[in-house]
Amino acid sequence: MKKCILTSLLIALPALAIQAQETRDWTKADSAKSVEGKYISQDSSTVTVEIRGTSYTLKKSELSTEDQNYLKSVFQQENQPKKAQFKQHLEPKCKVGKWYSYLPSSYSSTGEKVPVCFIFSAAGKAKKLVDNFKPTANELGWVLIGIDAYSNTRVKGKGGAEAITNDCKIIYEKVLQEFNVDPEKVVFSGSSGGGWWSFRSSRTYAKDTAGIISQGGWMSNEYDYRYPRNMAVAMVNGEKDDGAIQFEKPDGDFLSKKYRATIKVFRFNGGHMPSPPKALVEAARWVHTTKGF
Repeated sequence: MKKCILTSLLIALPALAIQAQETRDWTKADSAKSVEGKYISQDSSTVTVEIRGTSYTLKKSELSTEDQNYLKSVFQQENQPKKAQFKQHLEPKCKVGKWYSYLPSSYSSTGEKVPVCFIFSAAGKAKKLVDNFKPTANELGWVLIGIDAYSNTRVKGKGGAEAITNDCKIIYEKVLQEFNVDPEKVVFSGSSGGGWWSFRSSRTYAKDTAGIISQGGWMSNEYDYRYPRNMAVAMVNGEKDDGAIQFEKPDGDFLSKKYRATIKVFRFNGGHMPSPPKALVEAARWVHTTKGF
């Protein structure tokens, strides 16, 4: 409940001991009397302060010069244009623990949870693919997570798919816990073998997957496993990528008939290669709309 606080309130209220973060003393311009309260918000002429668990509105003109300067500083900070944030991480619990996060300027650590896209590279170098996805994240508000744990070479080596799955699951769970992302709006994407790993991820450690954007990848005839139902699956292949194109129908038929997936094919001018940013934006828009993100 918000109340309008009169000039006399600062005189009438005793000093308070509010157990809250970012509290400060608010002082009348014509008096040494002050009251402790937590800043909530402000407009051009008033500031809302929480006092004893109740919100009050104070007139800025009746506050001390120090308080008014503080409010000007807060206003400037609140209205600074936010910047997108790219960061490289290293997860010590993983054998291959390098991963990347990209937060668009619209991202907030509070409020409504947003979609998240996990990205894999056939070469184990996800940063380039994250870069390709940045226009998508900026337009749709997706958080991007690139994971280097997968590579075509590593999957054939010691530990194989099991070791990669363990690394990816650790990072996946960490992201869902530490970022303001929606576990029901998870998308996987990857190029070539990274596309195959996206399908595999959806049936191993991420069984609530909402969508997949496969870039020149396919399921490798792995039709004997259970996959999430109702996924939106975008198959983004170069016009000359005959190897990937030949699997569009069998993979699409399997997922749509058995797991009610919605399938759409996207093309770009090229061969077997990571999808260009423009093609990714188109595919992601479709996933975003189809799943009602």
